[in-house]
Amino acid sequence: MTAAAPKVLPRTKVADTSAEATPAGDPWGLVQEKCTICHPIDRVTQARKDWAGWRKALDHMSKNGAPLSDVERMQILQYLTNRK
Repeated sequence: MTAAAPKVLPRTKVADTSAEATPAGDPWGLVQEKCTICHPIDRVTQARKDWAGWRKALDHMSKNGAPLSDVERMQILQYLTNRK
C-alpha cells in the first residue's frame, strides 16, 4: 500500500496594504485603508478640520508609524480638507 500524497491547501490571499492596493484617484479608499489601521472610520468621518488641522493629524499619524508616502499624505490631506 502506498502512502497517500499530502493534502496541499490553497494559499490564502493576504490583503495588500501597499499603495498599489488602492487604485489611483480613490482618495476615500486611501483614507479607509490608511486611517483605519489604528482608528475606526467614524473618527475620521466625524472630524471637521481645516487644512492645517488635517496636516497636524497626518503628521501625528506618521510620527507614530502610519505607513504613508508623501503622495498618499497629500492625497488624503486634499480629500479630507475638501470633503463636505
